[in-house]
Amino acid sequence: MRWKTLIVCLLSACLLTSCTLLPQEETIRTAPLVRTYTRPEYHTVQVERGDLINRVKVSCSYVPVQTASLSFQLDDEFIDRCMVQAGDTVAEGQLLAQLQLGNLEAQIAAAENDIAVLELQIAYEQNRYDLDLQRLEITTEQMDAPEREKVWHQAEENFLQLMKSLQDSLTYKQLTLKGLQKKLDQRQIRAPFGGTVTRVADFEEGEKSEFGVGVITVVDSTRSIFRASTEHWNRFEPGDSHMVTVKKENYEAVVVSAQELGLPEPVREEGKKSYVYFALTQPSFELKDGDTGTLEIVLDERLNTLYVPAKAVTLANEKPIVYYLREDGMKAYKYVEPGMTINALTEILSGLEEGESVVIK
Repeated sequence: MRWKTLIVCLLSACLLTSCTLLPQEETIRTAPLVRTYTRPEYHTVQVERGDLINRVKVSCSYVPVQTASLSFQLDDEFIDRCMVQAGDTVAEGQLLAQLQLGNLEAQIAAAENDIAVLELQIAYEQNRYDLDLQRLEITTEQMDAPEREKVWHQAEENFLQLMKSLQDSLTYKQLTLKGLQKKLDQRQIRAPFGGTVTRVADFEEGEKSEFGVGVITVVDSTRSIFRASTEHWNRFEPGDSHMVTVKKENYEAVVVSAQELGLPEPVREEGKKSYVYFALTQPSFELKDGDTGTLEIVLDERLNTLYVPAKAVTLANEKPIVYYLREDGMKAYKYVEPGMTINALTEILSGLEEGESVVIK
């Protein structure tokens, strides 16, 4: 029995020993990570040659040199008629509308006739007096000096009294005519200047006037003027030609001075806005007060010059450079001398040749 127990113990010891001698299980090793190099993609452009022009648009508005809103000077008077309609061209002094005149025109004609008669009579009496003096030269030749002087003095006194009477009558008639003409002016509307009628009120039969209420508008059509308020006023000289665009229509215009238009000279200070005036070479009847337009001016230009996109030029050690690609595809840089930048394009004065490629991204 003890023998059997001993054998079992020996077998158990052998089994335990064999377990401790087994190699540990190996874990699967992963392959090391190999990073591949991806070359950056660069966007390049060529150095070009051409014109860099810095243009700016200037806004302007149409302003008639003269505009008049005309009205009757009397209130509650019957309107006679209107002689014009919108769109008519009128001359200075032309009759446009009037109130009922009654016998006013006949009174004016009578006064004008009386004045003409008096002026003829004054001329006649002057001529007659000159002839009387010639006759007195003959008839008083034999008279002694005192008597001769008396006759001449009497003739002169008679003539002066007559002339005074005629002149007083003439003055009275002239004042009468002036008063009648004033009444006529109050009852009539006349064009204050040559221009175009842009508005006429509708008159009905039997309608009466209203004092101060505009019934006819006239604008000066002899010159079509545009006015711009711009800080670039020093870019415009009288006589310069420009093209003004209004609603896709182009109008040729020249710069004119305020003095030429009879307007006060604008105050001008460098860097601040001031008025500039443009006169169309051909007046336009389609334009209306307040119509807006634009024109272009050149602030600066570089003609036949090298240029690259402005974003291609950067700084390295505070010096301007551009990047380019070497033959091996690697990026490098070179120093350049930039000029002006106009519309996101930079002028290159030196450091590059036309056709070279530069990196912009």
